[in-house]
Amino acid sequence: MPESNLSYTLTYFDFPGRGEPVRLAFAIGGIPFENRTVTGAEFAAMKSAGELPYGSVPVLDIHDGENTTRVAQHVALLRYVGRLAGLYPTDPIEALKVDEATYFADEFGQCIFAAMAPMRYGFAPYANDEEKAAMRQRLAAEVLPKLLAKLNTIIEGNGSGFVVGPSITIADLKWYFHIGMVLSGFVDDIPPALFDDHPHVKNLYQKVRDVPEVRAWYEAEASRKASA
Repeated sequence: MPESNLSYTLTYFDFPGRGEPVRLAFAIGGIPFENRTVTGAEFAAMKSAGELPYGSVPVLDIHDGENTTRVAQHVALLRYVGRLAGLYPTDPIEALKVDEATYFADEFGQCIFAAMAPMRYGFAPYANDEEKAAMRQRLAAEVLPKLLAKLNTIIEGNGSGFVVGPSITIADLKWYFHIGMVLSGFVDDIPPALFDDHPHVKNLYQKVRDVPEVRAWYEAEASRKASA
């Protein structure tokens, strides 16, 4: 549980993305936090002003009275909040397994991010839409299924429906984000049908979605956006 004298502000865009697992960790843990959302223009201004430690969001401000510590890197934030929320094991070996599964999710995600923005990863830009479609289709046909098959086997072998252990951890939240990005159809030419042959992976997404605190979070978010 968080120390009573600390409060938290999470800054990210007003969409799921890399900030979503951290938001959900706060929600599941019942930890109050300010969900500060920024526009693209506001983000650019923060970056230009040197307010972002690594030039990116999410960032977490930890307030302790008059002192504020700002930290970044979404996996580090997820692990920190996960510890506060009881979503990260205290046993070193179990914690190692959760880290392993979390970074495996990152491996999957980096494949997709590189396909979305190749120049950010040092690759040449797509020559045209046809080349972009071909590359993403090859990724969906040859690379991602191998990773999903491995994850499906891990979840099946764990027996709880989660990736590690008997209950939800930050690893499940990390995978939830990446699975959801594909299921939403957000990335052209990487279809939701990718999960059809991996039922345990698809079930993991729904299992996280069905956590009562997660359902409550999305209901509150829907109300917030409807009244904006």
